Amino acid sequence: MLVVQDARRRELFLTLDGDAPQVIPAADLDAALAALSAAPAVAVGDGAITHRDQLEAAGIEVPADPRWHAVDGLALARSGAAMPVGSPADVRPVYVRGADAIPTSQRR
Repeated sequence: MLVVQDARRRELFLTLDGDAPQVIPAADLDAALAALSAAPAVAVGDGAITHRDQLEAAGIEVPADPRWHAVDGLALARSGAAMPVGSPADVRPVYVRGADAIPTSQRR
């Protein structure tokens, strides 16, 4: 399954079968789909809806049911509760895009 999320700034977040997400320019979606290591059968997410034509042209199904494309907080909580408990120190954020902030020393 391919998750396609609107990353704003004319970019998309792509996540294939739980791999690390990547950020791509929306204009490069066709090239990114061609470069995937495995061809997904289904794409979900708000970006899948807005780029349905491109995804379907690549042979990827985009479900019509809007529930496939919404984030379900309860499902996420249940999934997290079922995971083994680890150390809070093991929890790390995933930064897909670089920081927007510019250090003061690099301004001007």
